[in-house]
Amino acid sequence: MKYLKTWMGVTSGTMAGREDGYPEMKFRYFDSIESLAKSYGQHKDEKYYELTELDNVEVKEKVAKALKTETEKAKERKKQSIEDEIKKLQKQLKDLS
Repeated sequence: MKYLKTWMGVTSGTMAGREDGYPEMKFRYFDSIESLAKSYGQHKDEKYYELTELDNVEVKEKVAKALKTETEKAKERKKQSIEDEIKKLQKQLKDLS
């Protein structure tokens, strides 16, 4: 079994000339429970997850579905934006008449 440990940490090193310890989510991967045990309890807010292998076909189908849904949402947002612009221009035209 594979494991993932996450916790909130701070940046180390410089970031655009800054070294102010900006908060960030940190993580560490473990191949076994024995390796996880060695670093267990080092951070007060750590969380642990079991990682399982996924079926590539299933993942591919879910990704395709998600991309299709996102594409449809983007088209709907674009359509709404155009309709709003049309209403705005029609009002301007009416005001000029």
